[in-house]
Amino acid sequence: MQCITCAGTGSLANRICPTCLGTGQVLSEPAEPRATSPERSTDAVRRHIADIFGSRKTGPAIDPDEDLGSLSDMELRMRVLEVGKRVSAERAFIMSGQVEPAGIATLQDAIDAYRRIEAVADGQSAVEVRQGLADATGLLASAHERLGELEAAEARYVEAGELWATAGDTDRVAATEESLRALRLYRDRDTDAELLRLQEELESAASPLDRAEIELRLGELCLDAGDSFGSTHWFEAAEGTLQPFEDSLGGVSTANALIATMQAITSGEDMQGAAPIVESTRIRTLYKRLYFGMSQALRTTDPSRTEHYLAKAEALDATIEEGDQDNLDFSRTMMEFLKDGGFDL
Repeated sequence: MQCITCAGTGSLANRICPTCLGTGQVLSEPAEPRATSPERSTDAVRRHIADIFGSRKTGPAIDPDEDLGSLSDMELRMRVLEVGKRVSAERAFIMSGQVEPAGIATLQDAIDAYRRIEAVADGQSAVEVRQGLADATGLLASAHERLGELEAAEARYVEAGELWATAGDTDRVAATEESLRALRLYRDRDTDAELLRLQEELESAASPLDRAEIELRLGELCLDAGDSFGSTHWFEAAEGTLQPFEDSLGGVSTANALIATMQAITSGEDMQGAAPIVESTRIRTLYKRLYFGMSQALRTTDPSRTEHYLAKAEALDATIEEGDQDNLDFSRTMMEFLKDGGFDL
């Protein structure tokens, strides 16, 4: 049955729909959809991105008239760093759910700038520009996917995978292939084959977070296939796997991760995804999927627990006025930091 909360689109206020988990379909029509305004579903991290970065950077990342061929290797590396800082800033907007056409343009401009540098780069600058180009292309793919532009996203994921292979980063090749596989599954719905593949992959999960992500995906696929008991089993398994990370959901921990990441970026370090806020955001995202998934699955297997998980999910997405202590702690920590001078941008 088509989800009436999101009208079958799978998203609500630029976020995954909490009722259908992004599938656009539900097992049974909810008795009373939970209305969620954009303000209420805005996460604490998202509220402060504008304070930290200001408006999106627009225009060329490097001077379009500059003769890059006349620069030394060190000067080219500095240009790569300048473009990388623009990409890292855009990553923060995308991670906070603020995916807009302006962000697409910013990333495309960064890719064009990297291509200009690549044409004349040699030595270490050539290595760094290939890594930056692959990173920006993968991020652009993610932005297209979040906007529902699946054809463009697929093409960019393929391109990013090839670029990471050229750069010699097998881990990023594997991660990009996984993103591409997930996109194609969403588009093609080959559920049975994916269930088998994920159960095999579960045995070799590289980390607890990787294992939890696989367990959540298994739960979501079972739910999508109408197997509420199977989905409850996998969601409960993911809940156990994630339990050691529960303290990382705290507002102070999230704020400190964001501050540490932004300080690294503003000091000139190109994080390329390996940043404290990336893991912190990943943990929060996994917990959101867990809570929404459990609330959906338990409607059939144990309705008395549904409200418990819905409340947990809403606490992660609450505003300052309606939020729990974790979100209030995040806001206060960020405001104290900003009052003390914030970032030197």
